[in-house]
Amino acid sequence: MKNAATGASEMPRGLGLADCVLLIAGILIYSVFAPLVLSIATGAAVIVLRAKKPYLLRPYRTWGYPFVPLVYCLGTVGIALNALVTSPRESAWSLAAVGVGTVLYACWRTRSGKSGTPHEG
Repeated sequence: MKNAATGASEMPRGLGLADCVLLIAGILIYSVFAPLVLSIATGAAVIVLRAKKPYLLRPYRTWGYPFVPLVYCLGTVGIALNALVTSPRESAWSLAAVGVGTVLYACWRTRSGKSGTPHEG
């Protein structure tokens, strides 16, 4: 290719170092955001389950309950919000992947005839 202004030939450019760094950062945000959201849900589930059903046998005692799970959830929400604000596109794609996976899993559970409740025995 020739440059119209100078007449010199130009070689096509590949990805530069900055482009590679941005690509890797986007992949990291995409792959980390969904587990952050699921981790928040897990921490919140501990709090909700212990509040709704305090009489259930607990095979593991949560150290510092309810403060440690609450601080964990709040810190993880902060990290997730930061990722959502700084990289909204990657975060949205990550949430979309989780949503599609959830729908596919629900369809699979319905087609296989499995209920969502454990068997008592």
